[in-house]
Amino acid sequence: MTAWMLWATCIGVLLAAAAHVSESTLRAFGRPGRWAWVAAIAGALAIQAWSIVPWSERTTVSEGSSFAEGEIATSVALLKVEEAGAAVGAFLQRFDTWVLIAWVSVSMVLLIGLVGGLLRLHKRSVGWPVHTIDGADVLVSDDFGPALLGIRAPRIVLPEHVMAMDPPVIRVICAHEAEHRAAHDTWLLAAGAFLASVMPWNAALWWKVMRLREAIEIDCDERVLNAGVSRRDYGVILLDLAADMDHVVPAVPAFAQPTSLLERRLKTMIIGSRKKGIVASTVSTIGVVLLGIAACQTPAPTPSPASAPVTRIRGLDAIGIDPLILVDGERVDGPPRELLERYSPDDIESIEIIKGPYAMNLYGEEAANGVIVIVLK
Repeated sequence: MTAWMLWATCIGVLLAAAAHVSESTLRAFGRPGRWAWVAAIAGALAIQAWSIVPWSERTTVSEGSSFAEGEIATSVALLKVEEAGAAVGAFLQRFDTWVLIAWVSVSMVLLIGLVGGLLRLHKRSVGWPVHTIDGADVLVSDDFGPALLGIRAPRIVLPEHVMAMDPPVIRVICAHEAEHRAAHDTWLLAAGAFLASVMPWNAALWWKVMRLREAIEIDCDERVLNAGVSRRDYGVILLDLAADMDHVVPAVPAFAQPTSLLERRLKTMIIGSRKKGIVASTVSTIGVVLLGIAACQTPAPTPSPASAPVTRIRGLDAIGIDPLILVDGERVDGPPRELLERYSPDDIESIEIIKGPYAMNLYGEEAANGVIVIVLK
């Protein structure tokens, strides 16, 4: 499990890099950048889910599969790599119990804190007065906001000091939160905060969730600006509200943000994203594709032999335990691993692997565990 967690984090890093490139490309063409991070998170989850499909349902060699000369040397090299990986996995497996305890404990603390924080906000909001601004109801808090409160049917919350601002400024702030609500950003933020709490060990996931939050805010800024709000006035409002920002609730969209995100929002708003040329766009697309392929092709750690229902040696001995081994028609006793070391790949013409009822039909009951047929040059 420890090895699997490290592997999942590496997969997340590859997809996060792809999302980083994708976001800049999307913004250069005037598209929302959030979907790059949504795709990276969803893709990582899909790869991780596939990696834990029961091994007994996986098949690496079909009935009657054969290997040519060039594939034999590759199989031997991959076998040695797997043996080294198995040694590392066996070492990491010693920590699985403690890692699992730490995982569950930290996840419970984070989930309780997340849900508890939202419930406390909801409880506080019961006593908040309601004001009407441009025909929309707005909650007025002592010090919380501007933000949306709630996930399924979020409501706009403004702190008292914002209500003392000029009406045009209040309308801009409300327009920002209304854009969040129209785009259902509360669902994305809540899902991201939940996933980060469930997998607290995955540093790549935490970074992707943070970048998703940034992308959501920048997308919302762009929609408000496209509605006709002055960039200069909008930037001044952001700076004024940032001075009164104490903290951020992970699952709550908020107009004001910490200084680190505020700087990026202002730069994106003022400088904008440069239009990419054909060459730059092509290079970016190729980079994203290569990173995605690398993430999909990075093999997950295989289970230890004690827990695996099938012996999984890549290529040659994936057919079972103690198969029948024939070399030039003669039976040879010994495990497949030792057999590979006994014969040089340069001396082997072909290797054929046969399994299942087909093998038993050809070679009888002794082929119940499969057959490896080796033909020498």
